[in-house]
Amino acid sequence: MKTNYITNIKHILSLCLCLMLTVAALLCVCLQNPTQTYIAYGQTAEQETIFLLQPSQAICTSTETYVFDTADMRLKVYTHQSEYPTLREENNAKTYTKPLVGMHTFSNMLVTFIGENGERELEILNMQTLQPVTIQDSEQALERFADKTTFTLVSSENENEAYMFVLEQKTIYQYKLIKQSENEVVLQGVHNYEINNGTSYAPLQNILTLQDTTYVATENQIYKVLFGSDGLSCNLEEVANINPSSVLLAGLTINQTPYLVYVTQQNETSYVALYNTQTQEITQTDIAYAEQIYMYGANNQLLLTQNKTVVKYTFTLEEGTLSYTQKDVASNAGFQTLPQETWLTYENLQYAITNTSAQLYALPFDAEPLVSIATGKYVTLLSKTYVNHFVYCMYTDLETNQNYYGYIALKQLNIQSPNPIKASFVTITSSEVQFYNLPSSITDTHVQALEPSGKLTEGTKVTVLSKLASYHISNDTQTKIQYFYLVQLPDGTKAFVRTTSVTGVVVEVVQQQRIITNAELTENVVVYATNNGENEFDTLKKGTRIKVIAQDTRLKYTQIVYNDAEGNAITGYVLTSAIHNDSLSTLQIVGIVLIVINVILLCIFIYCKKRVLND
Repeated sequence: MKTNYITNIKHILSLCLCLMLTVAALLCVCLQNPTQTYIAYGQTAEQETIFLLQPSQAICTSTETYVFDTADMRLKVYTHQSEYPTLREENNAKTYTKPLVGMHTFSNMLVTFIGENGERELEILNMQTLQPVTIQDSEQALERFADKTTFTLVSSENENEAYMFVLEQKTIYQYKLIKQSENEVVLQGVHNYEINNGTSYAPLQNILTLQDTTYVATENQIYKVLFGSDGLSCNLEEVANINPSSVLLAGLTINQTPYLVYVTQQNETSYVALYNTQTQEITQTDIAYAEQIYMYGANNQLLLTQNKTVVKYTFTLEEGTLSYTQKDVASNAGFQTLPQETWLTYENLQYAITNTSAQLYALPFDAEPLVSIATGKYVTLLSKTYVNHFVYCMYTDLETNQNYYGYIALKQLNIQSPNPIKASFVTITSSEVQFYNLPSSITDTHVQALEPSGKLTEGTKVTVLSKLASYHISNDTQTKIQYFYLVQLPDGTKAFVRTTSVTGVVVEVVQQQRIITNAELTENVVVYATNNGENEFDTLKKGTRIKVIAQDTRLKYTQIVYNDAEGNAITGYVLTSAIHNDSLSTLQIVGIVLIVINVILLCIFIYCKKRVLND
């Protein structure tokens, strides 16, 4: 009987021990993750239309054009088999965080250089998926690409092999690429050629192999590279008959005749010229060249990036005469009309503050802005739809006495919520108060001065709906923000009225109800508009009282609400680690309860153990 009793006690103790371990594990999980609540940051739906803004690098195949756009750091793929170039239906763009500075084709792959000087990286993409292929590098050659400036690719008789000539100051590196499969290549180092007479030349900027000859170029001259038989050195020889000019090196093969393409200047205008390397004759074209234009040549085709467009020039040589045809192979054709914007209703109008120097464009893909806007200025958001990361706005410029309408990049704005006014009405004390249909006192075809139906006599009360900031006046002595009230007139008409320049408006109640706080900041923090630490718009001091909407300690930022100096309720995101909650959360309470249960079980365990020992 005693044995059964002891056995039962042991079973009880084992169960208690298992329960204690389970409780401990649950407690650890709860304390590590105090809440499972996630905050979904509300964003307006975006129309994803990929425009061509500032094309730089470009390369062309028989059916497609690959172009890197420096404006949005995206590699975009256009097909040009129809009348107008169109984006490829699938895998039509790839986003970069570093600039793409060079492209060449190899089999079905795109060989690219990315990164600034001193941090170059070699990346090879599958041309259809735009995904990086695996580079097998047994000689650690990839580690040596950081200081390279530019490169050229030379095909070999084997279509699965190619040679790369890479330029680094006074050295030319030769590599070999071997295609193993559709998604794998092998990179091998071959030779390092030191330029013997390179110390007398300006820095080399471009390298090109045309048929069996390699050329390099400085800012104003082209040289032929004479490789030594030792595989360790080379010399440069100046190409004759090309007068020093601003050189942009490219190469063409027209009817098996090799031509160097460069830039020459006449009457202060730069033109593209072709140099026959066999006869040393120069043919000047009427193709104008301007700064920031990129040039790429292959076979008998030359690409130029001009004004949001990539133009392909196809050359022919008949009876010694060069001629060409041209065609746009990447452009914004088909997107030249203003998107149909659905304007926000008066109650939903928002305003934003520029967080950097911003540009307002008539269309999202325009090269030149309508107006540049300094940091800290106020704009009114007129549409709720984002077009390719741009939002439609109105900006009032008091210096030019004009309202500008157009698109501003979303990343250049901190969007604010309209300040809700708790006052039920304001009183008109003069018949001279001017009302407008948009928050601007400068009238145009969009902003019109409203004549309210019926005479608004002194003492008339109108309902206040919200308050918006319209524009920012700055000079050496003062900074002033112009505010507008959105009001509802007695006949139901809604309109905007200025709050500072009109003395006939008296606000009876403007203070908002203060929020009920539940936490405190333990350090000075920056307040962001989004939950990923972007769009900084305010700072809060240590000890500021806040209301936490929902908190997950695994997330870096938490959404909060706080009162600003004017009593407005502001919503934003701050570092989770800087928040100290006033009271215990539900899960923390559960954790404490589990601890109490754990202690009780421990007491039972000790009591039972003593009973067993005493018996």
